Amino acid sequence: MSKIKQQHPKALYTLFTTEMWERFSYYGMRALLVLYLSAELVRGGFGLERKDALAIYAIFTGLVYLTPILGGWVADKFLGKRKTVYIGGLVMAMGQFMLALSAFGHKFGWDEHLRYTIFNLGLGILIIGNGFFKPNISTIVGDFYDDNDPRKDSAFNIFYMGINLGAILGPFIAGYLGEKVFWGWGYFSAGVGMILGVLWLYFHENTLEDKGLPPGVTGAKRLDGRDWMQIFVYALALAGGTILLIFGWNILPELATQWIMRIGFLALALGLGFVIIKGIDGDDWTKKFIPYGVVVLLFFIASWYLPEKYLLPFMAFVALLVLVTLVLLLLSPKADWSRMGVIITLAIFNITFWAGFEQAGGTMNLFAKNKTDRHLDPIWAPGFIKNVETKWWGILAGIFLLLWLIKTYVSIYSDSEDAKQRVRPLGKLGLAGVLLFGIFALWSALAPGMEIPASWFQNINPFAILIFAPIYSVMWLKLDAMKLNPRTTIKFVLGLLLGALAFYIMSMAANRADKVGVVSPLWLVMVYLILTLGELMLSPIGLSMITKLANPKMVSVVMGLWMASFAAGNYVAGMLESFMEFVHKSGWDIGLYPFIMVMMLVTAGLLLVLSPLLNRAMKGIH
Repeated sequence: MSKIKQQHPKALYTLFTTEMWERFSYYGMRALLVLYLSAELVRGGFGLERKDALAIYAIFTGLVYLTPILGGWVADKFLGKRKTVYIGGLVMAMGQFMLALSAFGHKFGWDEHLRYTIFNLGLGILIIGNGFFKPNISTIVGDFYDDNDPRKDSAFNIFYMGINLGAILGPFIAGYLGEKVFWGWGYFSAGVGMILGVLWLYFHENTLEDKGLPPGVTGAKRLDGRDWMQIFVYALALAGGTILLIFGWNILPELATQWIMRIGFLALALGLGFVIIKGIDGDDWTKKFIPYGVVVLLFFIASWYLPEKYLLPFMAFVALLVLVTLVLLLLSPKADWSRMGVIITLAIFNITFWAGFEQAGGTMNLFAKNKTDRHLDPIWAPGFIKNVETKWWGILAGIFLLLWLIKTYVSIYSDSEDAKQRVRPLGKLGLAGVLLFGIFALWSALAPGMEIPASWFQNINPFAILIFAPIYSVMWLKLDAMKLNPRTTIKFVLGLLLGALAFYIMSMAANRADKVGVVSPLWLVMVYLILTLGELMLSPIGLSMITKLANPKMVSVVMGLWMASFAAGNYVAGMLESFMEFVHKSGWDIGLYPFIMVMMLVTAGLLLVLSPLLNRAMKGIH
């Protein structure tokens, strides 16, 4: 293999940086969302009750995982990935700036209803923009590598680091600005981050070569003026259409919106079932689709009209029916059907894990704010450190960071070996300066004592992923060489057990907080770390499983089904606290975190029991 072939294309680093800024924007906003909604009116928030703030969080994070199905389809059929990424980035920036405007409206003396309307419009625009951006930038990365290219896994590891770097910087910068300065500045910084991502992609677009262009277009390296006219028109149309849709939705009678949602979910369930059944059985699709359609229709009708007192028995009956259906699928002699049974089964267990994991941005975010001792005591520091304002140490660290970035930029994008040699000393000098003055800045900030922003706890997960993801990769390879690598189902069981352990610890932390008021931040640190270890057992393993088990003609549809399980998990996460009220009314005295712990333990045990059947149903795939 030649030297050039061994190196990654420049496009990888262009897409890495673009994705980093997008994740900065998203996670910065996500870290503030529940805190902003539940903050008192006098502090510029909306003063919502916990369950109402969490319900909005549930709807937002759930839809964020569904709209990429639409964005991927639009890119493949009409616009191409590159234009769709630009459109999504610009639309998301508009959404972030609208969230900022909803906060600044408090300073302008605007009516609370107007501010809340602007906020909801901003969230809607963000959801649509994410759907256009998210699925397409990662697939452009894949376009640069053949399936058997040994660099491909390394490329996605690098790209994944960009995601987590953005996930660290977002809560750190936007979270701090939102909590400590003003909510509007947090959202504004998230919008600026998204604009920086779009600009970076624009100025380095030629590195993408001919990848991600509209269908039928070949050879070009950059989009032309006509393409950019389309991008701006589509971005404005998407934002405007979302605003009109939300306004139209709000003026409809509640009964009408309920029926639209019911029919929409029914159509989605029937449509997805049709695509899967037709894809596997071909012309014989009616034999399975008709009974499937009848059962789905009866389920929706019963769920709409059943009295509340019969709801729990009905849910138990539906769970039993789903279990019997899955067992029949897993026992099917046809490989495509048995493997589809495995995918659907693991998708259901995936929902359980993410319903717990996504408490991070909801109830655990509020726990960090209200029940965690975030005050750090003053520490000793030499006079030359504590007598200089933290911002000056930060500025010096920033200057040296700029030197390191210049060296890195030239090393990646310059074709001149002389230029690379000249800037090499800047890299060492810059890195040394960043470490030295960064430590001084941190020491100066901690010396008088400080209060940790609640949103900063959101950084633990991406930090842990950066540390443990490479360790997991090596661990799986070592175990495989020793013929001890667990099957996919066992990895899922381990992930759920780690989740149960995390919520056992979280339950103890909540009980202690109820007694003493606030608890050590180490409780949350431990919970986030264990949840991350569980995430690494499920998330990358699940994506790999889909590519192995799905019929090649249906990989995109099945991946959409898998993403829908994340959407459902995120939605359930936000709605669990409201659901607990129903549980308590039914006579069960159990807290949220113990409930999640039990839920994960039960599902882990059930999956362990089913694992031999699931392994056989994979028909030779591990």
